[in-house]
Amino acid sequence: MDFKCLNYFIRSAETLNFTKAAKICGVSQTAISLAIVKMEEDLGFQLFERNNRSMRLTPAGRDFYEWAHKTMH
Repeated sequence: MDFKCLNYFIRSAETLNFTKAAKICGVSQTAISLAIVKMEEDLGFQLFERNNRSMRLTPAGRDFYEWAHKTMH
């Protein structure tokens, strides 16, 4: 996991929208989605709960967001 992926995660967590996060990061929505899926595989837990209409952080995702935010700042 690198700082770029952490940034993708932070922006996704803050916006709760991969498309908005992608615009902020200057990449495609697909790049964000793939990075998040890879992070979840590497970490061994789900960061977001997703459905057709919305997404939210899982409890583990909230904890990881706090760590990632501190790490990046």
